Amino acid sequence: MHKYLQFSPHFGLKIARYLLAILALTFIYSAASWLSHFLEAGQRGAMPIPLAAGVALTALLWFGVRLWPGIILGNVVLKLSLSVPYSLVFIDATAATLQAILAVWLLNRLKFPKLFLQLRDVLLFMAVTLFISPFVGASISAIGLLINPIPLDYVFQIWITIWFSDGVGMLIITAALLTWKQIKPPLITHYRQWLELIFILSCLILVSGVSLTIDYGNRYLFFYMILPFAIWVAIRFEQHGATLASVLVAMILLTGGLNRLHLEGRLEAGTVGLMLEIAFIALTALTAYLVAAAYTQRRQAEEDVICEKELALATLHSIANAVMTTDKKGYIRYLNPAAESILQWSHSQALEKPIAEIFHIKNLHNDQLENFIHRCLHGVINPPHACLLLTREGQEFPINMSAAPIRHRDGHIAGVIVLFHSLHQDSLERQGIASHFSQQTLDLYPRPIFEQLLSNLLRAFSLNQVKENYLLLYLESDLFKTVYSRYGQAASELLWQQWIGLIKKRIRYDDMLTRLNHQHVAILLKDCASHQAESVCQHILETMQGFEFIWQQQRLHGSLAIGAVAVTAEYGRVDDLLQRAEQACQVARDNPELHCYVALSHANEARNAQAMPRLISVHQYWQNEVKLALSEQRLYLYQQAMLILSNRQILGTEISLRLQNAEQQWIDAETFLPLLQNPTQLMQLDRWTIQETFAYLATHREQLPEGYLISFNVNADTLTDSNFAEFLRQELRQFKLKPWQFCFEISEAAAQLHQDIMVDFIKNLRQLGCQVALDEFNHQSISLLRLREWPINYLKLDGRWLDTVHEDNFAEHLLMSIYDLCQLLRIHLVATHVENEATLALLQRLNIPFAQGLLLAPPTPLK
Repeated sequence: MHKYLQFSPHFGLKIARYLLAILALTFIYSAASWLSHFLEAGQRGAMPIPLAAGVALTALLWFGVRLWPGIILGNVVLKLSLSVPYSLVFIDATAATLQAILAVWLLNRLKFPKLFLQLRDVLLFMAVTLFISPFVGASISAIGLLINPIPLDYVFQIWITIWFSDGVGMLIITAALLTWKQIKPPLITHYRQWLELIFILSCLILVSGVSLTIDYGNRYLFFYMILPFAIWVAIRFEQHGATLASVLVAMILLTGGLNRLHLEGRLEAGTVGLMLEIAFIALTALTAYLVAAAYTQRRQAEEDVICEKELALATLHSIANAVMTTDKKGYIRYLNPAAESILQWSHSQALEKPIAEIFHIKNLHNDQLENFIHRCLHGVINPPHACLLLTREGQEFPINMSAAPIRHRDGHIAGVIVLFHSLHQDSLERQGIASHFSQQTLDLYPRPIFEQLLSNLLRAFSLNQVKENYLLLYLESDLFKTVYSRYGQAASELLWQQWIGLIKKRIRYDDMLTRLNHQHVAILLKDCASHQAESVCQHILETMQGFEFIWQQQRLHGSLAIGAVAVTAEYGRVDDLLQRAEQACQVARDNPELHCYVALSHANEARNAQAMPRLISVHQYWQNEVKLALSEQRLYLYQQAMLILSNRQILGTEISLRLQNAEQQWIDAETFLPLLQNPTQLMQLDRWTIQETFAYLATHREQLPEGYLISFNVNADTLTDSNFAEFLRQELRQFKLKPWQFCFEISEAAAQLHQDIMVDFIKNLRQLGCQVALDEFNHQSISLLRLREWPINYLKLDGRWLDTVHEDNFAEHLLMSIYDLCQLLRIHLVATHVENEATLALLQRLNIPFAQGLLLAPPTPLK
């Protein structure tokens, strides 16, 4: 059978539900029509009570235009029971149906949100429901009257009556039903609020009822006594109060229920009087809705201001840099925890104190700086520069500080914001500046000791006593030569301290680091395979790529070249080994596009070493290796569970990639992906991972239960792939998978690199129904500020930072602030790389909800 002629097993159930929905609308529509007829009968002559029009429009807005047969059937049932001629029955049914369909189509085309929270929404809804749609419906009904022997004047009165009464019905009934279904009712927390609501509504009922007992000459002036009460209830209870007032006024005035108390028993209304009453009802409803929307907008604006303030404070509280703000007179208004730690002043102690009393700075030559606060308060921005900070305890240490004025919207200066951080907080925090930095201060091996260790290692290799792999890295930066020649020894030593501090963060604890001369560094990597050395080189290059040295308000940059060589017995002397590494570094320096070279071939025997070893780019090596792995099917998918810490249930799993090289060694994606530097290849790997995973899950759906989350890592280059969303849509459709069960993780570094397209990329994924996570988050201030702009679902903390949190009280408070910020933004927080009990205990104590890591669940093959 052709696939388009095959019926799904649920087809009959869907048809049955559709028919039941139509029958339900038929019953509700006819019941509303009968109620209208009952309320109208004997009360106000020919005046219709327009409940049915509002019910019809609401049904189509809620459940879709496909329920239109219910309107026709309900109208036909009513009119036939009232013995209306057949010609009028079907024309009236068609008119009522087209009227509702037209209203829905126009509201959808004009992007009506089905809410009344903005003034635009109220005016848009009024134009469609009070004028355009009922005009068309009444005109179609008038055609049925014209083909019957009815006087033309009477046809006109009926036409205009149907127009405005149906319009008022849709304006009031539909607005009331939409409001009470979709907007949360106001929270009344005190009995006085209940008394106030009852009092206002009682006054509305009383004034509306009394107005019906007044003679027609004075009734319309009396009507306007209703408006203040309608406005009052709209102000105090917003949309719900406005709809209550509109419904009460409309029902009392249209039914004329209190006319039974009139001495004459009933009143006959002319066409003009009828239109004036309907116009007043519409005016009352419109006024109430507009006032409610205006006050809702104002309340939301106030709440947004409060939320923005809380978010800004939470962000300032969370960032690692020290932040301090003052008012326009220079008095302290705010200190974040980092500033409290450096200045040794608490926020409460520093509040309302002059900034000069707690923030004492000098330049690096120990000269007092000019009053930068005074300059900022006059509109001058103080750019980042290095200086000395004198703490409360009288200690000095270097900081990098910048300041800028805070301005109101009108441009007036309201205060100053000061940002600063320690230039070498890890090793010299609160220790002051020494006249020079020794190698012992920097935890470097002296060169003689380093060379002696290399000599011993080469001797052990020659005796075949070493089973581990050792690699030697040789680093050269031209920034040292520039700084030394321009600014002298003091600046050069400060640069060394900052530079070496960054390098140390990218190597392991037991790796050996030494300073060879004024611009060269050597690193001996212990028990390190070649692919691990390449990863270290790449991490060092990435770290130093954005490094800048600031001296006397000058920003200096430099290039870095790295040579790498394996330590083997073929190098007879230390000088030979260092020379090979230096040669590799020289090739890297002469090829600035690559920056890093690894000597893959060994040196020739002993003293015959004239030929240069073959050097190959790290990036080219891995591009070839990955290409071969794809063709030889040596790429494998692994999964690592993410757990809910409260009950140790599995939230989902993260898919990762592993490569098996020619030596049957398993290599993580974290090792080789950063070294590819081939956008096409990286995007190909992302798509391959998704396709393979989808294909597997499509045949193993028991591994994808409802609510289970499958997470993928997305490379930075995939963010620039304009066809990725369409590719994902086709794959989901092909394998019939639910998009909300898949999450795509974007690293913080990739997000920062592509800030201009990050929001669009996330929105494209969210529109498909997928979820998005920000991965490797390391509490940087820029990313914290952008969390509000990026509509992500999960925030995954960098595990390398988490490993140190339990040892640092400030970092623990910073983590708590990030958790509070995620709660505010409704982002789920996930801790990654949980590998020890201390970190796990900290996460449980801080109520971090989700986590993953080797301690909780190691990676396992997907297949």
